[in-house]
Amino acid sequence: MINRTLATIDYEIIGDTTLRTLPGKSEVTLRGLMTPVNVTFRRDDGGFLLVQTTVNEEGILELTMTETNVFDLDKTSLLIEENGRVFLN
Repeated sequence: MINRTLATIDYEIIGDTTLRTLPGKSEVTLRGLMTPVNVTFRRDDGGFLLVQTTVNEEGILELTMTETNVFDLDKTSLLIEENGRVFLN
């Protein structure tokens, strides 16, 4: 997860971790997650998040989070199914 905002992002891997924080302008790599996996996230200042997914050269899914002012673009969770399908909500 890459946080490109200035805000801290609170996140949790449901059933796997407790609530964690990702400071502004930082990133974290989550390893060893079993599918299906559901990740929730939100900005601690209540702002909206634009979340984009990409797969890097090593085949690792990257979530890049940036600020948005558009409510319809705001995302707060990610689901990865056992078959590898990815959904942002």
